[in-house]
This record gives sequence, C-alpha cells and structure tokens, in this order.
Amino acid sequence: MQSLPVQAMSLRWYQEKYAQPGEVLPCDTHRRVAQALAQVEPVQLRGRWAQRFESALRSGLLPGGRIMAGVGVEPAAGAYRPTLMNCFVLPAEPESELPRRLRATLRAGGGVGVDYSDLAEAVARSIEHPPRGCRRAAQMAVLRADHPEIEAFIAASPSSHPHLTRAVAVDDGFMQAAHRDPNGAASARLRAIAQAAWAGGEPGLLFTSRVQADDNLGARETLHATNPCGEQPLPPFGACALASIDLTRVVQGPFAPQARVSWGLLASLVHVGVRALDNALDITHWPLPQQAREMHATRRIGLGITGLGDALALLNRSYSAPQGREVAAQLMRFIAHAAYRASVRLARERGPYPTFEASAVLQLPRYAARLPADLRQAIRRHGLRHSHLLAIAPAASISVAFGDNVSSGLEPITAAQWQRRWQDPEGRTCSAWVQSHAHRLWMSIRGLADEPAQGWDWQERVSPEAQLAMVAALAPHVDGAISKTLSVPQATTPEDIQALLQTAWRLGLKGISVFRRGSRPGVLVS
Repeated sequence: MQSLPVQAMSLRWYQEKYAQPGEVLPCDTHRRVAQALAQVEPVQLRGRWAQRFESALRSGLLPGGRIMAGVGVEPAAGAYRPTLMNCFVLPAEPESELPRRLRATLRAGGGVGVDYSDLAEAVARSIEHPPRGCRRAAQMAVLRADHPEIEAFIAASPSSHPHLTRAVAVDDGFMQAAHRDPNGAASARLRAIAQAAWAGGEPGLLFTSRVQADDNLGARETLHATNPCGEQPLPPFGACALASIDLTRVVQGPFAPQARVSWGLLASLVHVGVRALDNALDITHWPLPQQAREMHATRRIGLGITGLGDALALLNRSYSAPQGREVAAQLMRFIAHAAYRASVRLARERGPYPTFEASAVLQLPRYAARLPADLRQAIRRHGLRHSHLLAIAPAASISVAFGDNVSSGLEPITAAQWQRRWQDPEGRTCSAWVQSHAHRLWMSIRGLADEPAQGWDWQERVSPEAQLAMVAALAPHVDGAISKTLSVPQATTPEDIQALLQTAWRLGLKGISVFRRGSRPGVLVS
C-alpha cells in the first residue's frame, strides 16, 4: 500500500504515549518490542523471530498499548513495574482485600473490572471511594440486576466517577421477563437503565447467559464481569493480553474496482500475533500472584481488529450495507480460524494450557465446538495453547499512534477530518485537527478533483441499528467479546434506547452500552 506522510497528531501521540528514551519514530519502538518479545524464543532462534515480529509490527500488527509502551523497558529505580496486560478482573470479596488488590493492579497500569454483586451492601461506598495510591486508570463496576442496591447503582452520576464505567449484569431470564411483561419489575428496571443511559451514557448491559454459554471454560468458571472496555469477560483474577490487526494494511489495490484482501498477509499477521501474545504472557509483570496462577492455567489472549471502517472504504464497501457486513464477517471468520490454528501449532511446540480438556472445550454450546471439523480434530489431537484467542478492543490510541488514525476497532470512520481532544501527560487539555486514513489515502491517489464515493459511511450517517448489525455480524467469530458503545443522535428518546438494548440481546450480543451525543459535555462532540 502507498505510504503517507505521518500526521502531526499521530506522531505526537506516539511520542507522548509510547516512545521510550532514544526512540523518535514508530519504527524505533517496533524494533524494541520485537527484540523483547523474541527473548522467550530459544537462543539460536531469537534473531529470526525478532525479525519476524518486527516485520509484522511494520505490516499492521498492533499489540496493545501496555505492550507497546512497556515491553523491553526497565523501570527507573524505585518505580513500580508496569504490566503488559490491558485487562484484569478482581473479586470484590473479601472486601478488606479489594483496596490492596486494586491498588497493585492499577499502579501497574492495568484496567480493572469488579463484580460487586456478592457484596450485600455498601456497594456505593466501595465504588465511589477508590483506595489511595491508585493511578488514574480505567475501572469497571458490575452489579447484577437483582442486587438490593441496584437502583442507586443505576442512578449514580457518571460525571462524579470519570474513570469508572458501570454495567448491569442481566441474564436471559431477566430479559425475557422484561419482554413478556411491560409492567413488571424487570421491565421497570430496564426502563431505568435506558433512562440513565439517555442522560449520561451509563450503565451498559452485560448479557451473562450468552457470555457463559460461549465460554470455552464454561465448565470450570463463571464470568460475571469484564475489563473496563468490555471486550474481555474474565473470571476472578483473570487477565488478558491484547493485540489488533490494522485491516487497512491487508487491502491491495485500494479504491480500485479489483480492490481485494491479501489473505496470505492476513494469515501471517495472525500467526505471528498469536505467538507474540503468547510470549508476552511469559515476560510480563503480574501485580498479584493469583493473577499469574490464573493466567498460567488458561493463557488467555485477545487478538482482534482495528481500522474496519477505513478498510471497508478501501474495498469499496458501505459500512451500513449488508455487503459491508458480509466482508467484515468474512475477515473476522478468517482471523478466528487462523488464530485457533496458530494456537494448535503452539500447543504442539510448547504444550497446551495446563487445564485444557478437549471434551469440555469442544462440547456445545462452547465457542470452540462451532469451529470447522478439521480444526476441531486438530484440537482433540494436539490441544490448544490458549483457552481464548479473540477480542475486539477499542484500540483507540494505538490506531492513532501507529495506524495513521484509522477508525478504531470495529467503528465506522468518524469523519473526513475532525478535531480530537485529549490530555497530555501533564493533564493539560490539547486538541488538533486530524484526518481519517481512508480520506488521506484517497487524496493521495485520486487528488482533490475526485470526491470520495457517496457510499462512504461517516459515523453520523451510520444508524444505531446498522451499528448493532455490524456487531452481530462479527460476534459469532469472537470467543471473547466486542467493545461497542452505540453512538445515537441527540434526539434519541429513552424508549428508543430501551428498544436498542432489547435488540442487542435478541441478536445474541454479550454486552452493549449506548451514548446519546451531547448528553455529557466534551464527549463525542463534532
């Protein structure tokens, strides 16, 4: 693909968030990350794998931000050692231990989700007063819909907890009751959730029945919480290493009638990405010993996508149209099968994860039981290196810093150009004009004379229903989950939001949140 000059915004974010001393350009960071990940390999193969990792990083493999910023970096004397994991979940009990565990995990840089449902009371106090010494990192508080304090939890003001996300855990029984009896208690609670989401974008919903049914380890664990962005349901002390593949990098002949996907390159990025994440598990710092034990037992990773909106534009497909969803589903299906094949290959080389049991993993309704027959046979014969392999994260910062501002995660393109706001390392509010990658590439190929095709879907043109349809198209090919907040017009009513929540459940999603544009100052403004 044609290379483009670096956007000033992308370079600034790279330098503020990821560059280490002596690193000036992303290629410098690629080299550090590749060499550090290769240290897990046998001595005689480290040079070869360092080259393969570096080549993949330059070709569209984007490990999670914790890996890009921290791997291969020795902390300063006396500094707290960062983790390479983006996602953690902690148990709320015993309550006396939660502050210490939260502090250790947040100080290491991990985002944390907590299911507070087992605390019979004082939930509000627990989530409103984080332990002293915690860094300003993302947290997710989850509460079951039948908890005694659920009304106060739903009504809490998001502005008073800027680093805390809230979700209500609901099962199929709750959603069926809400649908069956519009005047019943479940329906009233769902209306309250929709009203709160209308007012401030929270709480979201976590559909626990779908999460549990899909879980490859559903026979041995119960999942009631996710990391703060929702892309990884995890058990107590669970964690996950993340990476995304920039889909724009695998499109050949962009905008031409014969534009196509390079399936060979995509397969290579998946296989190298799975190995890179497997290596990251063995060299990361674990804030708590329980987290290390849980990861060793299951070796969860989450490989996903970013740049989907831009990639569809490069392929001349509309994000809102059925053909766009078909292409997206084809891409994610290919990634999923390639990732499982890579995990089988690593299981043959390094051994399966210690708690692997083929009969449990390959029994319906588990995700792995729906894989192609030849892949299921390979899993029975050789095992899997990882209990889970797939997740679609927001991937926002890495998509700006390393991806030329491609559309983050599975989102549509925001606009041709727009103003981004962020806080620099000193906490100052900054802003800059940026352009979408697809628009910049179009201009470099076609020039100013030609306007982009009318079929291009900017974010404001993609209806909430079309956003849900895209998530539903990808969901069958993700064994973890998908981070998605529906962006809806300011005129949307609470009743509209309740209908969207019910639609998300009927489509079989694992979770969803809704944000009404303009409902919170400074968030998702044009």
